[in-house]
Order: sequence, then structure tokens, then C-alpha cells
Amino acid sequence: MNSYVKTEFISVKNASGTLDKTAIKDYTYDKNGNVTEVDEYDWTAYGNVPRTSGKPTGLPSGATPIKVTVTLIQSHTSSVEFEYE
Repeated sequence: MNSYVKTEFISVKNASGTLDKTAIKDYTYDKNGNVTEVDEYDWTAYGNVPRTSGKPTGLPSGATPIKVTVTLIQSHTSSVEFEYE
């Protein structure tokens, strides 16, 4: 099994040392493992990110990308579906 990053969460602390904001990137891959799309989300409150046992489980409700990068591959295959664990 090949491992790929589906969603990347970067969190930063405020001046008092508490986790405060999270930036998110969500990746889409084709079946060959090529990144075909990257959706980038603006900073959101750390508490807005759904979590189970402290681990992110998905995107915040109503999140809209501020930037979408699409890469076109000449011999394109269909996208791979991921499930959060």
C-alpha cells in the first residue's frame, strides 16, 4: 500500500502558547499517484477543525478554498478515493 497525504493541517500557537489557527491543504491524486489538484484553505480557528482524540478528521463545515491548483497530466487516470482514519 502506498501512503499519500490526503489533507495537510498546519496549526500555529498564539502569544500565550495555545493552538489558535489552522491552515489546510487538501490533495487529490490520480491512480498513478500524481497530484492532480490542491485545494488551499485560509486560516481558520483551531477549534473549527473537526477532531477525534485530538486528530483532525476532515474539513471544517462550510470551508471554501481560497486557492485551487489543478495539474493536467497527459495520460490521465481517474481520481483515488480516500477515507479519513
